[in-house]
Amino acid sequence: IQRRLNDLENQLDAEGLKRFYHDFMQALSGMADTDGLTLSDLFDRPDLTELSLNAYRSVEEMRRLIDYAGSFFETHMTTLSDRKKQVDPIIRYFRSHISEDIRRSDISKAVYLSPNYISRLFHSEMKLSRKDYILKEKMNLARSLLQTTKLPISVIAVKVGYTNFSYFSQVYKRVIGNSPAAERGRDT
Repeated sequence: IQRRLNDLENQLDAEGLKRFYHDFMQALSGMADTDGLTLSDLFDRPDLTELSLNAYRSVEEMRRLIDYAGSFFETHMTTLSDRKKQVDPIIRYFRSHISEDIRRSDISKAVYLSPNYISRLFHSEMKLSRKDYILKEKMNLARSLLQTTKLPISVIAVKVGYTNFSYFSQVYKRVIGNSPAAERGRDT
């Protein structure tokens, strides 16, 4: 973008700079939207808001805006990558302890992150709460076992952490949409 601006600098009049600014802001908006952000997330300080609103006034201001946006997205993408790296061990912990009652404090000890941070991180990355994700994983595993094994439903319930068969059946039906017995009956 900087190169394009440099190429255009000698050719740009005030109107051309405004068009360049408008196109750039549209592109920024699209990039922000793709990452689940708004432009107000990018320009969250008064000086940045001022820059975003007035960059069309000069090529130098436009350069500052482009530099800031590039830096923001580079940092943001690094942060996204780091957060993904932090979520992976949490998911591995869930999967290796699927038959247990998984508590935030246990996860925290296993991955060396605070319980509150784990909840926020997990929700922001997975778009589900930790509890909902675990429930979904347990029910997906139960469904797979129902469809691919001859294990009794009560044994499958225990394998995914439920000692109360009736409660397991209720939860399974709520999450999957039919009862474990009906799921088992599909393949017979």
